[in-house]
Amino acid sequence: MKKTLSYISIVAIILAGCSKSSLQKGTSTTATTQSQSGMVMTPFGQVPASQVHLVEPGTEITVLNGRITKINSQSKAVVADYGAFDPNMKAQLHARPIQGLKTNQPNLTPSEPVGNGYLTYYTIPSGTTVSSFSTTWTVPNNPTNVDTPSYQTYFIWNGMESGDGNTFMQPVLEWGNINGARYDIANWGALNNNYFHGTAIDVNPGTTLTGVMTLTKSKTNSYTYSIAFTGYPSATYTETYKEPANTLYECFETYNSNYIYWPNSNDVTMGTNVLILKGQSGNQAIDWTIDSDGAAYTPSGLNTLVFDNNTTSNYVNFYFQ
Repeated sequence: MKKTLSYISIVAIILAGCSKSSLQKGTSTTATTQSQSGMVMTPFGQVPASQVHLVEPGTEITVLNGRITKINSQSKAVVADYGAFDPNMKAQLHARPIQGLKTNQPNLTPSEPVGNGYLTYYTIPSGTTVSSFSTTWTVPNNPTNVDTPSYQTYFIWNGMESGDGNTFMQPVLEWGNINGARYDIANWGALNNNYFHGTAIDVNPGTTLTGVMTLTKSKTNSYTYSIAFTGYPSATYTETYKEPANTLYECFETYNSNYIYWPNSNDVTMGTNVLILKGQSGNQAIDWTIDSDGAAYTPSGLNTLVFDNNTTSNYVNFYFQ
């Protein structure tokens, strides 16, 4: 079973020096604050700002004549060129595991509970193709303790990846990534060492979100996906990949390992998981595996629990407290 995401350290608990992203807000303003090193924070880790690109409504990302391009969705005219596509290069994911980094972890004794990490995955059966995958969750409470945004960025998302690592997409709920202490949603994707996102939109605690990735058309070496949040059409963007996505993910990804800077909620439920396979009718069962990378301390000793696994009623709980 291939786990490109976790093996290259997109783990659920990760911590690194970080900065505000260069995302465009739904209010048509652009947040361009970044670290002095020219790096910005993304759900793929801290990456050079020059490799992070906005996908405006009416445009989409594709590989055209061997080059990664942004095109007009209607006219198909090339809007931007991001260089040659290397089919042998996996999406360059730069997140780092908690080990070996400044952790801000409370002083622990060996008897205090440490959980099992915050990443789950499922690879669909060989010979099948995902038609759509969606997850519904509720925006948790704001953190009670607010550290500087540079050390308090976290993401909650569902996502999909291809077996070769070149296809990666995720609808993301973000805290602290733009304009400091607030939540927003943005849809993200990656090709080689380029990172793409749609328009970011502010959301409030208690808001119900459904992140959905849909295969809209396909042919040999060309798979087009819509990456979206239901009810937020201006945040949607489209990307075409060379390979289909065959591994599903749920993740709580944080850049501060101290739980006191996490949501002031007991947990978040990643539920109503709907997996539709191409050519098959009805919701399919998902058999989640918990990845233990990045286990973290919480007062309850819990990180991730999976309920009703390998059924169509499955759901995943990520525990913050």
